[in-house]
Amino acid sequence: MNNFLESALSAHQNGDFSGAENLYRQHLNHHSQDARALYGLGSILLLGGNLEGLNYVRQSLILPPDPDFNRSLAADSVLSTLLSQQFRAHALAFLEELSSLGISIHDVESKLERLRIPPYLSPSRLDHQLGKELKRFSPMESNCYVYAIDIVGGCNLRCPTCPVANQPAMPKGIMKIELFEEILKKIRNEQGEFPIDIWLFNWTEPLLHPQIGLFIEAIRNSNYTSLVSSNLNSGDRLDALMKAQPDRLKISLSSFKQEIYGVTHARGNIAKVKESLIKLASLRDLYKSKTAIWIGHHLYRNTFDEKDEIESFAKSLGFGYQPSPATLTPIEEVMSLLDAGALSAKESSNIYSKKLADQFLFDPIDIQRKNKRMRSGEHDCELRFNMTTIQHEGNISLCCGTVQPLTEKPISFLDISKAEIEYIKYNNVFCKKCIQNNLHLTISDQ
Repeated sequence: MNNFLESALSAHQNGDFSGAENLYRQHLNHHSQDARALYGLGSILLLGGNLEGLNYVRQSLILPPDPDFNRSLAADSVLSTLLSQQFRAHALAFLEELSSLGISIHDVESKLERLRIPPYLSPSRLDHQLGKELKRFSPMESNCYVYAIDIVGGCNLRCPTCPVANQPAMPKGIMKIELFEEILKKIRNEQGEFPIDIWLFNWTEPLLHPQIGLFIEAIRNSNYTSLVSSNLNSGDRLDALMKAQPDRLKISLSSFKQEIYGVTHARGNIAKVKESLIKLASLRDLYKSKTAIWIGHHLYRNTFDEKDEIESFAKSLGFGYQPSPATLTPIEEVMSLLDAGALSAKESSNIYSKKLADQFLFDPIDIQRKNKRMRSGEHDCELRFNMTTIQHEGNISLCCGTVQPLTEKPISFLDISKAEIEYIKYNNVFCKKCIQNNLHLTISDQ
């Protein structure tokens, strides 16, 4: 193998994207028809939000078959990147190109369906503060309307990029099942024609709730789908969880190395997590559960090289694997950097350690700059038009990306209509600032 290509593949595997890009380009100067190098360079550019990468990917896919290059796996990975970067229209066009090339990818029909705007959404919405009509799009988080409900207030970990660790006034407590059932009743009364997806978390750890099973059963009895996300450091309620059989279960982790995991998931014990994962698989089999379970791998520079190991472990248990770059939350923290004129997250040592900032694959400020380049400003925010976030005491949050309440005075979800909630969101000054700073959840169309 050419030294440039070998070094590029190694740098890519270890998360050194800048070094890998340079090495791929040097290799292509002498081997312009190398599918692996074209794909590698294209995938790195796309991961950074640069659509020039699609040209390199296309070149790699139209070359004659190469036994060292799996076109289907490469195409599937590129499609995932396009979707993660919110290039929805480009993803749809790419799918059509793959069909013309005779390249098949897994579950293509469901992917096509996810790219179409669901009928329950109006195509646009007037934003009075911005003074223009904003277009809607196919939601990225769920193909149903989402209610993200914190059934507990608090978490057993103190992850430095989560508001539980860096926001001192996060509310504590647990939701009563009676309140939850009242919330579900109101959702049913307001549902109309749209399907509902209930998330039993926002910023907190739902397995801390001693009645987790009852909440999942209540969701099923309402004919809604459910999603639970856990750090799996609290394994005492796994039996009740799997007996209740949520529709989906995401396990959040960053590394299999305790010296890293103990920083990125502070207070966590990765050995306990691995034991709980094995127990989870056993309980799934015992109860013949159809719960879709996957590991959500938080990617940092020092965890990127563990992708293959963690994916292999997940698959050995029959779990899925979904990697994603780690970043800073809530939105307020990035806003504070922008307001201070920070050039990078490293200037924010009061929020988290500079050592951790050095490990981001993409600096939060760079992400904001990239968003500004990639967006026309014509599209709405998904967290306004397709999600309502509720705290454990029943009050409404502005959205799942912030710790801001819906209004200065707390409002119970039971005391206000869905239409009124949406009206307040579209007239909230924080939303306006968030959109103007390109920190909202929307698609890329530039």
